Amino acid sequence: MIHGHSLPNRTPVGAYALAAMLLATVALVPADDEKDRAQALYDYYEKACIEKGWRKVVVKVGDRDRQLMWRGPEGAWKHGAVIAMHGGGGTYSNFGAGLPLGEPMVEFGSLAVEKGFAVFSPDSTDGGATDAEGRSCGKRWDCVAVDGRENIDLPFIETVITQTIPELRPPNSAKHVFITGISNGGFMTVLAATHFPEKITAFAVVSAGDPYGTTMDMGTHPPRERQKAPGVFRDNETHRQVNEERAAVADAYPNEKAWPDRPGARKPPFKQFHHEGDGACDISCMKKAQRQLVAHGYPDDGAFIIGNIGRRSVWKHFWQKQYNEPLIEFFMKCVKKN
Repeated sequence: MIHGHSLPNRTPVGAYALAAMLLATVALVPADDEKDRAQALYDYYEKACIEKGWRKVVVKVGDRDRQLMWRGPEGAWKHGAVIAMHGGGGTYSNFGAGLPLGEPMVEFGSLAVEKGFAVFSPDSTDGGATDAEGRSCGKRWDCVAVDGRENIDLPFIETVITQTIPELRPPNSAKHVFITGISNGGFMTVLAATHFPEKITAFAVVSAGDPYGTTMDMGTHPPRERQKAPGVFRDNETHRQVNEERAAVADAYPNEKAWPDRPGARKPPFKQFHHEGDGACDISCMKKAQRQLVAHGYPDDGAFIIGNIGRRSVWKHFWQKQYNEPLIEFFMKCVKKN
């Protein structure tokens, strides 16, 4: 059921809620009632998405009901479908409706549809993913390699690729499938693309790093402090939080988790989008992911990096409007090559 709440667009609670949605590493400590206020915003923007033409779908994956929002152009999908994943603490409405700070994500969703792509925005679980110690990761994707258990989100993404999208695809549509995501969703983008390389055409990573060389540590900022996005991400080699400068700078990567073995599989190209002044996921994390992807045979289209002026800032971690055109152009270029 959808519940509407008449909340203004530019309130302080709105700014904090959006930051919780997108930033996995920002030390925001909400008051006890912030969870309810954030949920009210989630409900409000979910309703706004539906009013704008997005459709809600519930997908059965194992014993879980998973949900997503999607929107496509009228008629055939000229260039295929894009799976777009929200950041830590976020929701599937982020690419359809949101606060002013998230408007570039909304613009991306609209631009992709305008250019002939269908956009599928899946929703992460809330408390389903856990760190290596079994502690809840909050409203996040299960986005880093963890030994000893199955990933809870990879089967969902695979189901969206192999069942949901084909079932909703109109006749005469292109069958290309692309993946993108920001922050926690960007880590998940790399994880999914490297598990299902033969099923996607290309992928784009926004404000994120290497899921095989990063660990989620939920003990640093427990859920009582940050209900929707507790904990921090740490680099496996330096053990530094990813928001620190040079967090992922190392001479070698002996603590890298094993990458999927896909002998003979086509490796899709990738493009990264990052702000040089990102104060939530340092640019060294992006460069580490870039180095590892290339080492594992994924063609690099070249990173789109916004140069920094002034201090590093968590606000430079948000999806930037400058990313939209080149990201869509990258996907369209990959359509032409295939």
